[in-house]
Amino acid sequence: MAKLNGPFDFTGRLGDVVGYKLPGSDTTHLRTVGSVSKAKRKRLPSFDIVNRNCQEFGGRSTAGSWIRQAMKGQTALRTYSFVSRINGYLKPLQEMDAVHPLGQRSVLFSASPQLLNNYDLMQAKRFDDVIRNPVDINIVKKLLSATIRVPALLPGINFLPPEGNGLFQVVASLGLLPDLHYNGDKYAPLNDFDKNSLPVAAETAWRRVATGTAAASLQLVIPAAVPSIPFVLLLSVGIRFGNMVAPDNIIASKTMGAAKILSAV
Repeated sequence: MAKLNGPFDFTGRLGDVVGYKLPGSDTTHLRTVGSVSKAKRKRLPSFDIVNRNCQEFGGRSTAGSWIRQAMKGQTALRTYSFVSRINGYLKPLQEMDAVHPLGQRSVLFSASPQLLNNYDLMQAKRFDDVIRNPVDINIVKKLLSATIRVPALLPGINFLPPEGNGLFQVVASLGLLPDLHYNGDKYAPLNDFDKNSLPVAAETAWRRVATGTAAASLQLVIPAAVPSIPFVLLLSVGIRFGNMVAPDNIIASKTMGAAKILSAV
């Protein structure tokens, strides 16, 4: 991948070259326009391995979307799309499928869910850099429930918030990740997965950054039947920051917070 710097910076297409910027970066990246159409590439035997790899990449992208959905309440804390970055975490899960051929291997969350543990949503600020004490958790998979216990937060001691914000709150999320299988058209869970098993979120009240807060617990329960297919419960935690513009109007920052996956079981 080429990079462009200097007075001739541009974005968009220029002949057979496309210039684009990644979120959070001022550097322009360059790539050439493919000369073989997608439809033609699918028919050419010489592109068979490429097509298979692309198909599995699409499966991992779908899996990333499921993870994003499971982290309800956390994904507002971003200045970029984290789905592409988490793709690297998902590749080993897909490679654990020894049954299906390349191009059709399943994304088996249930095979090794611990690979997702402690994944930080924000690249610039890690959750553990803000809240220094461990967050205690208790997950009961058969009840689709979890409890998060946040320690008392003492500014300057175990609570190191970024400057420029007057308020903060802690957010917890719990969601389901079913194993995804290629069905001949796309990657999806098996048919008996309950599409109503939506993620849930809980949050503390807004507190003043300057004073911190006492210890608090957040309880989450997904109101659905336990799936009969292999799945993973994904528990995540985040911290938001904001400022009050009126007693009933708090504007949350999209760049100052932090969040991470606590546990996948």
